[in-house]
Amino acid sequence: MKVEKVNFKEQLAQVICDDSEDALAIELRDKENKTLKLIYLDLKSGEIWTIEEELSWWYQLQACSQGKLILNGFEDPGLPMTKGIYIFDAKAGQKLWEQPLSHFLYQSSGGVWVEQDEKKHFLNLVDGNSAMPPSENVHKSYEQNFQSDYHACEVIYRLDDRFPFLHSKIEKLWGHKTADYLDHLIIGDKEILSYPHKNPNGGWDQEIAILEKEKIQMARKTASQLKGISWSTFFIWRKFFIWQEDYKSLCFLDLG
Repeated sequence: MKVEKVNFKEQLAQVICDDSEDALAIELRDKENKTLKLIYLDLKSGEIWTIEEELSWWYQLQACSQGKLILNGFEDPGLPMTKGIYIFDAKAGQKLWEQPLSHFLYQSSGGVWVEQDEKKHFLNLVDGNSAMPPSENVHKSYEQNFQSDYHACEVIYRLDDRFPFLHSKIEKLWGHKTADYLDHLIIGDKEILSYPHKNPNGGWDQEIAILEKEKIQMARKTASQLKGISWSTFFIWRKFFIWQEDYKSLCFLDLG
């Protein structure tokens, strides 16, 4: 099983699926230098586009649609209130348009819903002009199509009835005793697990594994000697299994 891996200098802050492509939008942040970088990654080709120009530390990635990255700004650096919507074309590497007095609500087919002057508006994704919103049926179809491709892991805690069985399975297969939780997903005939366990030299290690018909298909460490317990959430998008390693690397595997 060939795992693709992309390493970054900055820390991973967010990973968001493009609603219509086999691609991801990635937000990277350098807290010390107060810099923000955006990455657009094509999962099939592995090709990467980077956006650094015209980006403010006080932007935050919200969504991605048709190769367009949707960001909110903040009203004030000291306040968590959002203000302003900014759209960047990933492959062109530049800002398409902005609405400084609006804030992002959610995306839909062909555009984005924003709030401005306490009213809800639908804007065309390409130019930011007001547009006819999609019908309720079109929007529901859009949401259903997106959800059918996206599979997020489920966090199972120690008090959950399923935890003892999965805990025992991990201990039997790998000899590890997981901590108070684990990440779990069953998709088709595959079972995916991610969990922390104590490192004998201190801290915690994070492991991730794929089982297929109860046989180990992949197992690898995603982080070593963490200072505190922290899980590495994974998800599946367009049949690609995606996870992070050591907070500065993104890995993906084509499940076919």
